[in-house]
Amino acid sequence: MTATEQKEVFRSILEDALGEENRYETIKEIHDKIHEKITENTESSPKT
Repeated sequence: MTATEQKEVFRSILEDALGEENRYETIKEIHDKIHEKITENTESSPKT
């Protein structure tokens, strides 16, 4: 699956989960948590 496809699937899942109430703060919090996890994983990954 390409990055674009992954992004679209993720967006679709968020829309389904949040329904019509796509509140900015909720989406921002989800984004921040994902970014935090990516940063943690990047920093802890062994360098090759």
